[in-house]
Amino acid sequence: MSAPFDHGSVRVTLRTGEVRTYRVDLSGHRIVVTAAATGDELFTIGRRGTALGTFDVPLDLALVAPTFDEDTGIEPADGYWLAVADYGNARVQIFDLDGTLVDVLNGADLDYGWRPCRLTWRAPFLQVDGVERAGCRVHLAAAMLAHASARAGKPPSPARELATIDLGIEGRH
Repeated sequence: MSAPFDHGSVRVTLRTGEVRTYRVDLSGHRIVVTAAATGDELFTIGRRGTALGTFDVPLDLALVAPTFDEDTGIEPADGYWLAVADYGNARVQIFDLDGTLVDVLNGADLDYGWRPCRLTWRAPFLQVDGVERAGCRVHLAAAMLAHASARAGKPPSPARELATIDLGIEGRH
C-alpha cells in the first residue's frame, strides 16, 4: 500500500516577465524547468548523485525569499530562490532560479537525524518536515550568513551568532 504524495511544483514570474514552472522529477532525480505558457522544457537542475548540486530522490521544493539586514551580496536576483528537499542525501539545497547552487543546509544546520520530505516557506523561516512528525524551522538568512562567514574564513559576528542560536534553528522531534 502506498500513500499519494504531491511532489512539488511552483510557478514563478521573473522580472523579465517570463513565467516558468519548476517541477520535481522524482524518477529523474532532478528539477525540470518549463515555460509556463507552452510547457516546453527550458532546462533541468541536477541529476542523480551525492555531490553538491545533485539529488538522490528530491521530494519537494519551495520558493524562498530570505532578506538580509546588511549588504552581503547574496540577495536573490529575481526576489526568490528555490529550496529543494533532497531526501536521499538528507539535505536541503538552495538554488537561484537559473539553477546555480547558492547554499546547502545539512544535518548540522537543521539539527536532525532524519531526511527532509516537505518544505514550506513562512518568512523568514523555512519549515522542513520529515517523516513521523520530525521537522524543524530554519531562519534561512541567519543560516546562510553563517555559511558565508565560514566560507570567507571569518568567524561569525556576535550578532550573527545570536541570530543563528536564537532564531536560526527550532527543532521538534
